[in-house]
Amino acid sequence: MKNNIIAVFSLCCMFMTGLAYSAETGAVTAGLEPVDLTMFFVTPNQQSTLRWQAKTPGAAGQVPYVISDYSGQKLKEGKTILESGSTVTINHVFSRGYFEISFPEAKQTFGIVALEPYAGQADPFFCMDSALSWLEKHPEKRAALVKILKRCGVAMSRERLSLGAVNPDKGRWNWEGDNNRATESMRNIYLENNEPVLEFLFGRAKYLGMVDGNPYPQNLAETALAWTELVKRWGKIWGGTEVWNEPDLISIPADQYSTLVKTASYAMERGQSAVPLVSGVFGETPPGPFFDTFAANGSLNDSDAVSLHSYDQAPEIEEMFTRYRVWLKSLGKESMPLWHTECGWAWVKGPARPPLDQDAKSALEITAKSVETMVCGAARHFPFVYVYYEEGEKNFGMMGREVTPLRSMAGYAACISLFAGKKYLGDVSGLDKQVKLARVFGGGNTGDCIIMLYTGELNSKADIRFPCPVKKVYGIDGRELNAADSKIPVPDGMVYVRTDLASLGASLKTDTTAARLYAVGREPLKQKRLSSPVVLQFLNTKTPLRMSASQYLVSIAAAKTLPVNVRIHNLSSAVIKLVPSLQLPAGGKRENLEQVTVPALGSTDVCWQIDASKNLDIADVRMITVSAKTETGIEPSPLAIPMVMEGTLEEHLKRHGSQKPLPVTSLNLWKENNAKSGKAKFRVENNIWKMDITFPGNGDNWVYPIFTLQNPVDPAVDSGFLLRARILKSGRNIAIMANPNRPDGFWMRDLFPADGEWHVVYIPFKDLKPGPGHMGMQNTRLNPATWKQLAAGMASGAGTNTLEISHFIIVGK
Repeated sequence: MKNNIIAVFSLCCMFMTGLAYSAETGAVTAGLEPVDLTMFFVTPNQQSTLRWQAKTPGAAGQVPYVISDYSGQKLKEGKTILESGSTVTINHVFSRGYFEISFPEAKQTFGIVALEPYAGQADPFFCMDSALSWLEKHPEKRAALVKILKRCGVAMSRERLSLGAVNPDKGRWNWEGDNNRATESMRNIYLENNEPVLEFLFGRAKYLGMVDGNPYPQNLAETALAWTELVKRWGKIWGGTEVWNEPDLISIPADQYSTLVKTASYAMERGQSAVPLVSGVFGETPPGPFFDTFAANGSLNDSDAVSLHSYDQAPEIEEMFTRYRVWLKSLGKESMPLWHTECGWAWVKGPARPPLDQDAKSALEITAKSVETMVCGAARHFPFVYVYYEEGEKNFGMMGREVTPLRSMAGYAACISLFAGKKYLGDVSGLDKQVKLARVFGGGNTGDCIIMLYTGELNSKADIRFPCPVKKVYGIDGRELNAADSKIPVPDGMVYVRTDLASLGASLKTDTTAARLYAVGREPLKQKRLSSPVVLQFLNTKTPLRMSASQYLVSIAAAKTLPVNVRIHNLSSAVIKLVPSLQLPAGGKRENLEQVTVPALGSTDVCWQIDASKNLDIADVRMITVSAKTETGIEPSPLAIPMVMEGTLEEHLKRHGSQKPLPVTSLNLWKENNAKSGKAKFRVENNIWKMDITFPGNGDNWVYPIFTLQNPVDPAVDSGFLLRARILKSGRNIAIMANPNRPDGFWMRDLFPADGEWHVVYIPFKDLKPGPGHMGMQNTRLNPATWKQLAAGMASGAGTNTLEISHFIIVGK
């Protein structure tokens, strides 16, 4: 009896310490921690030794394990020994490709990438959005992750910075940041490994000035000084700097962001930094009002490159880059370098590692989009994101929670190994219709070329007939595949084919859209940044207006006596004298002020009182432009203020030959769509549709009722919506949506103020943006012909509120 009690007690202790004994198999398993994360990147066809430490030592016994390949097929089952020191060791020779080692009883899986270590100078194109400063706080794991980047041939790592965390007060620096991020220690790890960093210039502190509704620091002289200190301290670690993140997704016009770009440009100049200053950091694609204002404010003259983000599938990347090049060409800067600083494909959040199908899809799109970014002539590419990262309902990580590679990491590493130093030569034509992309790369003196074939279909059993003899075929992870009779298997949705370039003959098509984009990127624009110490800023809070994501809306009455307040910042240490000037749009007059003196490292405010009612428009955005002339010739970039004037329903209707009123008073065409905590009731009164809403408390109080269209939108005729509406009490995110609650949904927010007054708003289809809530679909193409439903609504506070719509009209030619 005593012995039985001891045995039971021993088993309980083993379970309590994280160790378990299986009487059936005689195996002892434990929660296992890798001894070194770098060991999961191995050299193929050589014996590799992998070791784990039991998280809680104290037992010995057998540990069953399974080794499987990219497709999930089991290659080996075995048992290893949990030694008395609580160490598990597995020796194995891996062929080229991706593998997983699973410990079934511990329910743990670890990924393995078997590729040759990258040799030589890294190709600057292949980078990584790592964000280790925020997402990985363990020093030993950070060091290992940076070594892995070097091994894979990653040329630059994108990081995260909160200025307010490292510089909370004037003159006070906490270089390690907050929340145990060890910000400087992280950068020193990069420095030790000779891995350059793309640094965010992001974040603010109270001493830099703060204004409600504006995320950017307001004291630009102090901001420039702070950023100059960053340059002096960390500049030797940087390979580039990026100004903010996705400003086009913030509800504030681009003139405010542009002041930050100009401030950063001057700070970099004063700090004598030669690394590229990257602006834009766009989450959407041009054209659009935000892009127009960004350019009109001269932001590109203070930039070395423009960065962009996308989360589309690979075949969409070419059109995205085409749109950027068209936009830049219209500004005389077609070949300005483009950096693709976020580009990912998520899997569903929850598990430590994604299910195989989600992992394979993420790998397919991340890898193929790397190739597409390269053929479209981008200067640099950063997959998002290196390590485990959950956002909303998605996980964008290329590593599992245990910090070992997923299939996406293997795919990207194999892509680097095959394409680093190569040049895009064209496409293979005449292939099976299953092949959506067939990109040819070459380089060196071997006469070989490598072709990426993309079908986008996982687990396909079909073979692709190839027009010439094949030397080798590689899977997405770099493993060798068998090809018989020039038939190419594509089990992973994409494959690499090695062949003689000359054998392609007439099948090689060199006159492609991608080739034209690639040629532009190969001859990058080189310019000296303006970097003026004078920065002009619109003080929008001192003008009676409504600020939206792309422009400022003013009433007709306000436009007749419009105060335009401008702050002139002097970022230098010398006094500057200048003459400010305002130019009204549409042939309006220019008004000069008297000369003003701007103190060193200070600012001076000036104001014009103007009648802009005849120069602004009720639908088109027009720019009020402010400039300045100095005694020394140090001229600032212009300040361009995007404004729209509010018009009446009759004035708007006169502009549209086609008018299709929607039957909004037909209550049967409406259905509720609101947060579960609230209630919405529809009614009609005096031929006006009304929605009364009630929310019990301040929370996620949104309500966007859905209206079903009776007739399809005709893009050949129809160009936008005309809405006359009002909200009786305060509200936010006042928006119209097309195809709500669908992945291809679009919307426009901040339509009008919730002030109890009637407002008439013209909403061009082209100004609608993807969303909301569709993270990963920013670049979805707008197609009004597919719209079946519309929605109009808002978010509201606790209590009751009412939305009223008198007119909802589709207008056009």
